[in-house]
Amino acid sequence: MGQACANEYPIAPTFCDDFCRATLRPHCDSQPENCVRECELQEITPTCKPTQEQLLRCYEDAPDEAFVCWGWGSWVRVRDGVCQAERDALLACELPSVEPCLDFCRPYQRSLDERLRSQSSASDASVSEDCVLLRQSCEGLCWNLLTIGAPEVNDSFGREDWSPGAIAAPRASDAGTAELLDAIRSLLPGCGF
Repeated sequence: MGQACANEYPIAPTFCDDFCRATLRPHCDSQPENCVRECELQEITPTCKPTQEQLLRCYEDAPDEAFVCWGWGSWVRVRDGVCQAERDALLACELPSVEPCLDFCRPYQRSLDERLRSQSSASDASVSEDCVLLRQSCEGLCWNLLTIGAPEVNDSFGREDWSPGAIAAPRASDAGTAELLDAIRSLLPGCGF
């Protein structure tokens, strides 16, 4: 007799498996393994785990339209304030210094989304592929700038002009708000601002 194939995976899904299943919606050409790998790099402290679970539940309940992929790469963003309270709760728990960055960045991201939504396609002559806000949410951008620092994220942003001496590397432990906002401001011209 032949052996039957079992489609069962022997390991229970992790939080990151569930998170990526919730956020990678059909209209985006995303690779789940990259999402899971990036998610696993984010170590959440035990005290913030309940807020992380609340965010996951909100994402699972959100409509497909809440998750945006503008077609340049496989990055997925959440738009129109969907699950923003849950995202903010998790960010504030893990990185309390993130609020000024979010307050500065979010109006630009909303404006960009509105401009592109009003176009017949996802193109705008003033927006180049260098526009970080197409690929990354303000939450992700601010998190990376505060935890990794500007020069270290050059490659992921495609910004060769960010040399270590060009912009001070803002970090949660040593960044002033002005330096952090200057780093965000330097990314806006590629987005037509």
